[in-house]
Amino acid sequence: MSNGSSPGLVKALLERGTYFKLGAYAGWNTAGNSAGTVVAQTAVIAAMKMAGRGVNVENQVDFLFYSLLQDYVYSSVVRSELMKKTDKPMNIEHPVEIERILKHEVERELGKIVGDYIVGKANRIWGDTGRETVFTSARVRKARLPWGRLFEADFETEIGLAGVQVEAFNA
Repeated sequence: MSNGSSPGLVKALLERGTYFKLGAYAGWNTAGNSAGTVVAQTAVIAAMKMAGRGVNVENQVDFLFYSLLQDYVYSSVVRSELMKKTDKPMNIEHPVEIERILKHEVERELGKIVGDYIVGKANRIWGDTGRETVFTSARVRKARLPWGRLFEADFETEIGLAGVQVEAFNA
């Protein structure tokens, strides 16, 4: 299973503080899936702006954070570690045990990113004008394998945000 984000690209975007300035991001198993996700998210943002409603910063952050978690942390890093712990990655016999390990491994990897690049750092969110968004927290509440296989995982996240007024800005 070789799908997932490009680790070099994601790391560069995080290091430069530009990941959350993106309108959309996806690193799925095929170019079609990734492009479809990005086009759909960008269309939603464009429609909101055309309707004069602007970008919902919290929804935008949720989308990008979930993509970071699913496409990079899980698909590119954690899944290969989980595959070493089971001989049937497409038919998990003991999902509760693997899901416990999944949550632990995702939290470990995500903790590195959150501490280094996200929490406490001011991020300008794409489409948001007049403020920077500071992450006060970011964590995984639940992790599960919805289909009993390692190909995909599902997460419930909790993100704390605080807005800080700044001069007007356009991405």
